[in-house]
Amino acid sequence: MAHGITTISDTEILTRELDELDRVLHRVRTRLQGLPKKKSQLEHWREMRGILKGKITEDPLTYQRRIRTESERYPL
Repeated sequence: MAHGITTISDTEILTRELDELDRVLHRVRTRLQGLPKKKSQLEHWREMRGILKGKITEDPLTYQRRIRTESERYPL
């Protein structure tokens, strides 16, 4: 194909490729809409605060250190 010259067949090929690209993008968007929304870390911490409210009686820093030590001692 020479530069600056567009033939009818080139235009038809480009049109078919753009149509296929449009179908692929539509499928990807549909799949993404079906996935659960990712929560921010702040939302996760708020949920944890609600779950653990009143259940942790020791100092939070001490609790964190103890849990970290236990998880290092007994890795999964």
